Amino acid sequence: MGFWPACSTPQDHILFFAEASSRRIILDMPLDRDLLRHGDGSPNLCLADFIAGEGPACSPDTAGLFLLTASSPELETLAENMQKCGNVYEALILKTLLDLLAEAASEALYRELMTYPCGTPRGIRPAFGYPSCPDHTLKKDVVALLQPDGHLDITLTSSYMLQPSASICGMYITHPQAHYFTVHKDPGL
Repeated sequence: MGFWPACSTPQDHILFFAEASSRRIILDMPLDRDLLRHGDGSPNLCLADFIAGEGPACSPDTAGLFLLTASSPELETLAENMQKCGNVYEALILKTLLDLLAEAASEALYRELMTYPCGTPRGIRPAFGYPSCPDHTLKKDVVALLQPDGHLDITLTSSYMLQPSASICGMYITHPQAHYFTVHKDPGL
């Protein structure tokens, strides 16, 4: 997990920089814009809209990335062995508990890192593959950036599923008006 100076581009990318005084890009993240035609005139949002725009006079904003797991290869093997031995229910309970623990850890980190002094959380923590950020392929560069030596033992399948499965990868957007929305890739009729 980490926070970096960041800015958005007119092409709906978020650029993460090595440091505030440097313009060396460590991650260029293309994001999807909601294309649905909204009858109420509401804007077609993109997560990049909540990051300050790039430009010579613009000082970088801050955005974060996170990668966490509540499992391990040993726990994954334990669940597989339970299933092979016919203890399907116990394996399901173990996997469910690990998934819940990963979500709870993600929420706890969010609340710890993104809370105003008055105790109110700000910003959002969209995970890759969810409605505001449906592109699973973004996980590849984030996983490489956050665990260059593989110390978390988190890998990606060919379809960009995190292994162990009780793992989460996403970003922190600190803008106080940031909110979740669904990206529709079809503008509709």
